[in-house]
Amino acid sequence: MIRKKKSPFFSSISVSLAKALKIGELRRISDQSQKLAFLEFGRLMHEGSPRASFVTNCSISGIQRNDLIRCRDRFYRPERVMISISGDIGRKEAEAIYGISI
Repeated sequence: MIRKKKSPFFSSISVSLAKALKIGELRRISDQSQKLAFLEFGRLMHEGSPRASFVTNCSISGIQRNDLIRCRDRFYRPERVMISISGDIGRKEAEAIYGISI
C-alpha cells in the first residue's frame, strides 16, 4: 500500500547545509569549462523558457524550509508516482509483492 508521508522533515541544519553546498558548487562552476558549456547550451536551447534560467546565489539563499514543504506537497503526490518493474515477474505477482493494482 502506498502511503503519503504527512509531515516532511527538513531540519534547519540540513537545509542550511544543502544551500551552502549548492552555493559552493556555483562558485566553482567557472573552473569547470564542460559544465559551463553545458549550462550555456541549455540556456540557448531553451531561450524564453524557465528552463533557460540559471540558479544563482541569491535564488538559493532565498529558499526557506517552508518553500521545500510547499514544493513537496504540490509536486510529490502519490497519484503522480510511476513504478517500473522489470525482470522475470508477472503482473499478478508484482501486484501481490507491492500491494498495488496495476
